[in-house]
Amino acid sequence: IPVVNVDNACSGGATALYEAQLAVREGRHDVVLVIGVDKLTQFGGGTLPLVPEDPEVRRGMVMPALYAMRARRYLYERSASVGDLAAVSVKARRHGALNPYAQFRAPVTAAEVLASRPIADPLTLLQCCPTGDGAAALVVVSGDVLRRQRAPAIRVLASVLHSGSMEGGFRDMLRPEITYRSAAEAYEQSGLEPDDLDVVELHDEIG
Repeated sequence: IPVVNVDNACSGGATALYEAQLAVREGRHDVVLVIGVDKLTQFGGGTLPLVPEDPEVRRGMVMPALYAMRARRYLYERSASVGDLAAVSVKARRHGALNPYAQFRAPVTAAEVLASRPIADPLTLLQCCPTGDGAAALVVVSGDVLRRQRAPAIRVLASVLHSGSMEGGFRDMLRPEITYRSAAEAYEQSGLEPDDLDVVELHDEIG
């Protein structure tokens, strides 16, 4: 049985799913097991180390600073407030309180979010993702296998994978081209439009 290791930063699990569904669609496999694992405690806490080959990392860039810059630009261009940003954390912690597998299950208020320790202006501790360990697995099968098993299942309507393009100097921090291109292709592939979606789980973007 072939085993493929995928290491693609925050997109590792999604990339593994992309490869699995592609293999099934092309008829190369009828059943593929996808396993995603994160072990961030290996770094000992604090800001996660980034690859030194990145020219911005060599100049001192860290992830909290990058997202703080995006947040600051969002506040400026959208005439938003720090309370609007705090509401994101309040929503996420409220959902976590309902999930027995969540890392944190205590709801917070906007005031608590804004009063927590500053990390990178305008972001505070309760607005930054924590480190932790976790794993998940899913099984991707062909239509023939599903019909034989008659098990509950969901259909993958679209799965896309793109590499970003390197841009030095100024770039629109609220319009990352890789996100827009991927979303456009996913909508085209699935035949859906934004109004057709009931729930969106969005990672690491402010727009």
